[in-house]
Amino acid sequence: MAENRTEEVGELLVALASSELDNVSEDEINTKVTDMISLMGESSARANLVGEVGSGGKVFQECSSYSSYKRVVSVLTSAIALEAGSEFAEHVDALAAGLCFLLSQNSLAEEDTQNLSEEAKSNLSQLVASEKDASAAKTKDAFLSVAYKNVEESNQGCFVPALILATACSQAQSDLTEDDAANFRSDLLNLLGRRLFSTTMPSTAREVRLCGPLLQGLTKEEFDSAIVRPLKFNLASKPGAAMEALVALVQYLVQQGKNDYLRSYLAGPSNIVASATAQLTASEAAYSAAAAELLLAIVHAFPNEGAQLVSKSLVSALQQNPAEPLYSSLQQVGTAMLQLKGTEHGDDYSSLAENDVLPALQQGNQQDAAAALSVWANLQQTVSPPPATKPGVQ
Repeated sequence: MAENRTEEVGELLVALASSELDNVSEDEINTKVTDMISLMGESSARANLVGEVGSGGKVFQECSSYSSYKRVVSVLTSAIALEAGSEFAEHVDALAAGLCFLLSQNSLAEEDTQNLSEEAKSNLSQLVASEKDASAAKTKDAFLSVAYKNVEESNQGCFVPALILATACSQAQSDLTEDDAANFRSDLLNLLGRRLFSTTMPSTAREVRLCGPLLQGLTKEEFDSAIVRPLKFNLASKPGAAMEALVALVQYLVQQGKNDYLRSYLAGPSNIVASATAQLTASEAAYSAAAAELLLAIVHAFPNEGAQLVSKSLVSALQQNPAEPLYSSLQQVGTAMLQLKGTEHGDDYSSLAENDVLPALQQGNQQDAAAALSVWANLQQTVSPPPATKPGVQ
């Protein structure tokens, strides 16, 4: 009887993934999940599971709710840890790939994906820690093999959960020295940078945001070496395709209070301002929209020097090619700067508007420039508040 159940394990997991179970009592669901996990102790059950997970499997097709994904994640993490602890561990790579594929689906809300990744991370940390260190190492290597695979449409985004779960397994290795841990982090960040800014298929904004756990504790040195190097190469070869990922990365760094990581890349040879400005007039609408968003993010990150550099870059481009996207971006940037009206940046903005932006707008296409002219005329009137006087001084 048990043998028959291991042969049917794929069908049992498909049934467990069904949204029909979402309305079943929690106790009944827990019983079904526990029963499935107990079957994973059989090597034949784990082998039979392989064909049902991944892009072509029925499990992925059946999952349609957060609860269904969570049930499958519980079973797969157990199967992976048990397979890694077995003598041959021949199916651990396929099972790891199946889990990563499941966790990379865009049909889930980002928050749900983050929670599922944390669930898988917690499960694996406990499971592999209870096994020998060899099990943790095999599991880590299985997830790294997923992350190292060339990015294609069929596995796009899989590198994110793969690297998160590989990190969890690495941290569960009790025999890891400080040097081993440092080398692992260095290799991981180098791979992450290459995946974020791949020349064949750069990451989406969603994928960058989901990389938060991997970017925690990122130092300036790590950023410069692991992230910026592939970014530079991408900007030199396919700058438009890099815009979406770069916007999300800049926004993440600002949220983490790491604006200064970007300062040295606002000008000079690694000029992200110039790269974004050039993409505003790209034929690909998505590239142009992302470039405009990037310029706004830079203004918010650096209200003084960033606003100056972005505005002057747009003016320079406008003088060479009076295209509508440039006028639109100047309007958006100016509107963002108006929000800082009355701050210590007011005088700088007034001078910038009067001496640089307004003359360029007034010489351009008046129909396209109308909205931007109105915004920058308001900025010209921006004044800083008077300096505070000392108590008792009139």
